[in-house]
Parts: sequence; structure tokens; C-alpha cells
Amino acid sequence: MMEPISSPHHPRFLAPKLSYLSGWCTLLLAALSTSCGLVEKHHLVGSYYLVAEDAPQQMKVVFNLNPGERQSYLRIGEMVYAVGWDHNYIVAKQHPENNRRIDHYYYLDIKKDYESAAPRSSVVGPLTELEFKRRQADLGLPGFRLTIESLQ
Repeated sequence: MMEPISSPHHPRFLAPKLSYLSGWCTLLLAALSTSCGLVEKHHLVGSYYLVAEDAPQQMKVVFNLNPGERQSYLRIGEMVYAVGWDHNYIVAKQHPENNRRIDHYYYLDIKKDYESAAPRSSVVGPLTELEFKRRQADLGLPGFRLTIESLQ
């Protein structure tokens, strides 16, 4: 004997509900796959973040007043693989153009920076390791606290 359509076990009873759930699942997956596009994000200090949009090799230091929004201002470009910070400075090591045989050093003076500032007004670099160590001793720049091992 066949169960009535109103029974929760009848195929015609289940079909509309499964179709409804399938639609919501598809919508949820689409929203998740296009959410913010960041593969990596580390808050450093204040409005500064270490981020990579699509691939870790795009790691850079940005200024972002509204962390929920995608608009940010580039401070130190790709490929940053190590950073340090305190309330006065952010320091960074970078492989320019993803060339891991070259190391550039930078520091950012937080007191000289603001949203629409040109990066050259607050960012110093590229520096060699020797130049960086001299500035570190003279200015009391912080040490490196975070290293992205896969980019080193």
C-alpha cells in the first residue's frame, strides 16, 4: 500500500523541500567562494595589515581604516615574507618580484603615515641588510616577529 502524499516519507512530499535546500546550499557556496578573496590576513598594529589577495606570493603591508572593506592603501609591496612592529614602526623583509635570492628591507614610520599619504612620506626602503641594521640600532626599530616560512 502506497503512503499518502502528505506523509513525510513520500517522494512527492520530499521533492520540493530538497529542491529548496539545494537552492540555498548553492547560494551559500557561491557567497563563500566570492567573499573577500584574501588568502591570508594578519593584523599588525592599528590600521595596518599583512595581506595576500589571491596567492601567498602577493603578501604586502597595507593601511586599512575599515577592516570590513576591501579598500586599502599599499605601503610595502609584494612579496613581504617577514614583519615586525611596535607602536612606532613596522619593519618588513621583502623578496622583490618574487625573487627569493634578493632581500630588501623596509621600515614604516607610523607617526608620519595617514590614510591618503603617499607611501614615500612614511616608508623607507628598499635597504640592504647592513643599512637596515644601522637604522635599527639608531632608531630602535623592532625585530621581526612574524615570518611566513613558505615565502622565505
